[in-house]
Amino acid sequence: MYLKRIKIISLFLGIYVAALFLLPAFASDYSSWQKFLNVYLKDGLVNYLAVKGNPALFREAVFQLEKVKKEEYDRWSKDEKKAFWINAYNIEAMKLVLDHYPLKRSLGLQALRYPANSIQQIPDVWNQKALTILGKKVSLNYIENEVLRKEFQDPRIHFAIVCASLGCPVLRDEPYVFDRLDSQLNDAVTKFMQDHKRFNY
Repeated sequence: MYLKRIKIISLFLGIYVAALFLLPAFASDYSSWQKFLNVYLKDGLVNYLAVKGNPALFREAVFQLEKVKKEEYDRWSKDEKKAFWINAYNIEAMKLVLDHYPLKRSLGLQALRYPANSIQQIPDVWNQKALTILGKKVSLNYIENEVLRKEFQDPRIHFAIVCASLGCPVLRDEPYVFDRLDSQLNDAVTKFMQDHKRFNY
């Protein structure tokens, strides 16, 4: 009886382990995010009104990020992790705008410093937690300062993360991906430096 029970438990463990390996791996090409950018991004600007009316593609991009388990993330290379968090920042910034769209001027003197449709009109926008990444609710401040700055210490990242504002770097028309990350970051720096609307020297 005891041996039979051991065999049954071993069988179930074997099935469980096999099922883990059959689960679809994270799409490191960020296919959902790419589909969204193809449809709603033009010249670095997002058509928020159109997204609000048909949010399915954006929800898929968010789901693709939020479904990643820490056990899977821990197996990734440094560049895979870096690309993941850059894309997460850009998607969360967009989600915050969409969650409050159409943006309206807030009350108070601080709000008068920015246009009525600025992301800065969202109260405490940098500390709002709009995404759940690796099982934890995170804010833009957390991603930028606790993850990207502390863990990767790559100044080029600041030319890649986009705060949904005209003063920020332009949103790239493709996701950041680990196997081209170095060239993508170099390109982001170059484009920002050459854009005199955002950088003067």
